[in-house]
Amino acid sequence: MKLKVTPVYSKLKTHYDSSLWRQIVAMGGSRSSKSWSILQLFITILLSRNNIFITIWRNTAKTCRSTVRRDFKNILALDPFLYNAFVENKTEATFTSKDTGSVILFEGADDIGKVLGLAQHISFFNEVTEFNEDVYLQITQRTSEVIFADYNPSKNFWFERFRNDPRTIFDHSTYRDNPFCPREIVKQLNGYDPSKPE
Repeated sequence: MKLKVTPVYSKLKTHYDSSLWRQIVAMGGSRSSKSWSILQLFITILLSRNNIFITIWRNTAKTCRSTVRRDFKNILALDPFLYNAFVENKTEATFTSKDTGSVILFEGADDIGKVLGLAQHISFFNEVTEFNEDVYLQITQRTSEVIFADYNPSKNFWFERFRNDPRTIFDHSTYRDNPFCPREIVKQLNGYDPSKPE
């Protein structure tokens, strides 16, 4: 297995491996690799732990499957070993590790039955700013191990209260933490940075 990882992945993996944190939060701007790195970490978990169940959440199932599931498939497609290590169920929006039986599910918070009915070891809220606090708490109270979340810190919202939670860690990243960000996109993003007048 060959994953090209960023420093963001390495920090997230360290946080996860430490078992110190109930919530691991990746915050950052466009192209910082936060979501991609979380998915890469989940691949390593799915391949190394037996019968783990991970749920990925967006505000709607359609959005989750057209964005985050697509990214997951793109990561697998980069390595023939990874591509062949999982079985995809397109109807259920799941991938199952052939060796460990561990499963990742891509779901939306628009199906309240799924929100209230699923129990998982690990959950991930992609773009947590899209969720209301009640839905978040309903899912997290059914998550037995660790919760991941990511967002672009462009506004204050209810999630900020977890900054005072001793079992939550926030990790900030930018496109500068992603050595694989295409050069033209780096130039464009640099153009938005007032500290770089050139």
